[in-house]
Amino acid sequence: MKGRRILGINPPVEDFAFFDLWSKPAGLLYLLERMRMNGNEIYLLDCIHEASVGKRSYGREKIGCEEIEKPSVYSGIKRNYHRFGLSEERVKERLAETPSPDVIFLTSAMTYWYGGVKWIISILKRELPDVPIILGGTYARLCPEHAKGLGADHIVTDHWIPRWISMKKFPTESR
Repeated sequence: MKGRRILGINPPVEDFAFFDLWSKPAGLLYLLERMRMNGNEIYLLDCIHEASVGKRSYGREKIGCEEIEKPSVYSGIKRNYHRFGLSEERVKERLAETPSPDVIFLTSAMTYWYGGVKWIISILKRELPDVPIILGGTYARLCPEHAKGLGADHIVTDHWIPRWISMKKFPTESR
């Protein structure tokens, strides 16, 4: 079986604050390594750690950000709201530098960080409209009905790696 070109993405975070307290996308990295071991070509777009603007103690990083409009639910909070991670321009540049993938694996961490997931999906749908997006991670698993509204082609809600590793074509229908 010929390997596939797989792009893994760790999306930006939208929140009032973000501290890199060793927050790494372990599940996504594990999945990509397993897929690499099975003959696939692997690429990673880490919207958080590629936006590092400085190191802190013990391997932590200071992550670049831009102020964005607060979701209406937070309108009463008198603090600025930010997108932590790569800018849209830099995401598009990184996508252009990467060979066109056959599939995109997108992770999601905290449930309330879904705004960054939605944002990156909108960019992916414009830039790579024919590439299926498979959304997994904590948010997708805990809030699958909400996650379905973000635009991914498939939402992973269980342990699916073993049965997908040998598939010739990834399923793209949503659950």
